[in-house]
Amino acid sequence: MVPMSHMTGLEQRLLGRMRAHGVRGPRPLAVGFSGGTDSLALLAALQRIAQRGHGPEVIAVHVDHGLRPESGRDADEAHALAERLGCRWLRADVTHDAIAGHEGVGVEEAARRERYRALAEVAIAANARAVVLAHHREDQAESVLLHLLRGAGGSGASGMAEWSARPIPWWQGEVHGPEMHIWRPLLHEPRVELERFILALGLEPIEDASNLSRAHTRNAIRLDVLPVLERIVPGASAALARYADLAAADDAALDTMAATALAGSLDHARNLRWAGLSAAPLAVRRRAVKLWLLEAAPSAEPGMDRVEAVLAALERNRGGATVEIGNGESVVIRQGMATAGRAQEEESR
Repeated sequence: MVPMSHMTGLEQRLLGRMRAHGVRGPRPLAVGFSGGTDSLALLAALQRIAQRGHGPEVIAVHVDHGLRPESGRDADEAHALAERLGCRWLRADVTHDAIAGHEGVGVEEAARRERYRALAEVAIAANARAVVLAHHREDQAESVLLHLLRGAGGSGASGMAEWSARPIPWWQGEVHGPEMHIWRPLLHEPRVELERFILALGLEPIEDASNLSRAHTRNAIRLDVLPVLERIVPGASAALARYADLAAADDAALDTMAATALAGSLDHARNLRWAGLSAAPLAVRRRAVKLWLLEAAPSAEPGMDRVEAVLAALERNRGGATVEIGNGESVVIRQGMATAGRAQEEESR
């Protein structure tokens, strides 16, 4: 067991990330806590920092989706782990009806949405500074590979941001709520470091058998693809995580240029005019269309293929052309102008 008086390297780095993002003061941190290796290491490190008086209170938030027979037992074990660490523990249950209510997406995506909703509700009720998630370096590498394989472009290649904010809920048919701040302080930490840390503390994580199922694409990449890449190119995961950092800086610069181009391309109703975009470089036009879609049809979550389709339709300027962009949302082109809305609404115009 690592003595309380001794601050480990992981804790020192985590404290540095806290100070870099101004995480201080009386508002607590809500940690997404499954009880697995990653979230256990995060919770333990943040709690040890808080117990030394260097950080805010830590709340362990366990979301039970009820999708596995053993999920109730896992919740009890997570509670016991949080109590052992001296953390306040809260449980949020997700109903089957809530997951089934997300039409047009798989169970995994529906469960992810409801997990974010549950975490946001707990964080708001607790007046938390942020929801803290335990994504680590290999998770970042997986995200970069997934986005590249989907042809997501530069924004996807930048992977997960360490600090971000998004409205919850953001999906179809929902009213946007307050922004939830999300902090991922372990993105540069290899998973083996987290394993060593909890081993030194004498903690036993909860093992989720579903993490070994290759039916999920992310699991298959973690279990099969990344190990092969590491054998061929040692340090591949670290290199992919560094690439995400570089891509994020490029992405931010492109966002700034695209936002400027977009501002000059909108009419009073926030419709997109081709004339305002036509002189911009292709990369800026693509990003401007993407930014516009995120504002005009946030529930669609369109991929780069839909962005390209809208851009091509605008450039061709065929009156009445309709581009489906996902989740029942569409874009209609009329007289060099793009208008977004629900498909049935567009048909009635």
